Amino acid sequence: RRFVPGALGSYEFGSLEELAMNPDRYALNRPDRYEITIPNTGQGAAPSFGVQELAIYAQDEWGPHDRLTLRAGVRLDVPTFTGRPEPNGTLARELDIDVSKLPVERTSWSARAGINWRPFDGTQLRAGTGLFTGRPVFAWLANAFQNNGLAVTTLLCRDELAPAFDPGTPAPTECAGDPEAGVSPPVVNHFDPGFRFPQDWRTMFALDQRLPGGVVLSASWISNIARRQIFITNDNLGEKTNSGLTDGFGFTGPSARDVWGEPVEDQKEVLFAGGRISDLFGPVLRVGNRDGNYTYAATIELRKSFGDVLELRTGYSFTRSADLQDLLSIDVTSNYGTTPINFHPNDPPHQRSRFDRPHKIVASARTRLPPRFGGTGISLMYVGQSGAPYSYVYEGDVNGDGFPGPRGSRLANDLIYVPELARQLPVGIAAQRIWASLVEQEECLQEQWNRILARNTCETPWSNRLDLRVSQTVEALGLSADLTLDMMNVLNFLDPS
Repeated sequence: RRFVPGALGSYEFGSLEELAMNPDRYALNRPDRYEITIPNTGQGAAPSFGVQELAIYAQDEWGPHDRLTLRAGVRLDVPTFTGRPEPNGTLARELDIDVSKLPVERTSWSARAGINWRPFDGTQLRAGTGLFTGRPVFAWLANAFQNNGLAVTTLLCRDELAPAFDPGTPAPTECAGDPEAGVSPPVVNHFDPGFRFPQDWRTMFALDQRLPGGVVLSASWISNIARRQIFITNDNLGEKTNSGLTDGFGFTGPSARDVWGEPVEDQKEVLFAGGRISDLFGPVLRVGNRDGNYTYAATIELRKSFGDVLELRTGYSFTRSADLQDLLSIDVTSNYGTTPINFHPNDPPHQRSRFDRPHKIVASARTRLPPRFGGTGISLMYVGQSGAPYSYVYEGDVNGDGFPGPRGSRLANDLIYVPELARQLPVGIAAQRIWASLVEQEECLQEQWNRILARNTCETPWSNRLDLRVSQTVEALGLSADLTLDMMNVLNFLDPS
């Protein structure tokens, strides 16, 4: 798809041919979709708010022995939010939600402790554990000011209602042929009054050991468990209906899809609709807290220096991470829509994170030529890494949760059902053959017959990357300058495939 930004809006074309001009200089200009956000108030155009944070940290270090060091500390964080979104009386009556409330001041205590022990010459043990408090993306506060249901109006024009694209004129504020069409129910973002800054419990164990021949071995284990993570909930999602269908396409199987609303006939993007508690609003997304995300990583590294001439280093890391939601965007609504869903979007299961890259190999070499040969420094770094995880989703809304929709909710997020036989797909023979060809290439699909695909279980291929750096020091007239040449991804330069 091709997005062409206007002054405040955006066009979407189904193909480049629908945008490009033909040899007669006649532009087809048939956009599939046009969307624009129109500010209604000053807060809609430029939100104004403030955040202050008072932080105090105290630490004590104790060395009962010259080979043993103990540390302990405590940190206090007190955030304060200034400003207030405009209240929305209609939302308060419909859903009993006061969008004008920002999080109240809540003190966060973070304690941590560590140890450094050298039991023998050439051996060092390091360990630490503690709570660590982070800050949310403060731009999400701007979302709460802009998306209160009053500050902006969203216009969404599809197919023949989408106005033609003309970069020489201001962005249209009406759909083509029908000035009354296209106004979408407002998307609302608000904070739970009990929202707290996110907090993790992190633990680390590490060993540094000098081996024969001057080789140094380092090994470590790190675990990170979310004690309070950020979690987004749709407060305008009604009760499940399911309507006797398990997938939105009538598939049967052990994993039935949760469905909201009633079936919609002859719609290419929406199979279910009407699942909202209040039709006056779109998704009403509340930023709160939940726990459960986790990450752990084990790393081993070997390194050796040959004086000032050469330094070699190589290491391997094994990492796994799982979460409830993929928080990848600066926008609250996009974050909710970015997370692919197989069951209930407000109660997703723990599944593989988008940041999960299980295996990583790093190797580097660095040398500096003797001064009589110019003193040039040369370094190489190789990184081999597991592919990035991804998911297959349907293009439209097959569960009636309102995604895709206007603005940030335009993201499709319904994970596909994987039928064992291609003929079970409710599509034509040509599309069934394409599907069968895809399944032959995707092991992640073959492993999940007769069920809805789990989130982020597919991944791109292993990647190899080699970076080169050449540095040269030049001295003249009492001045010294360092010249550096970096070539990123040398392997691609040698072989573009």
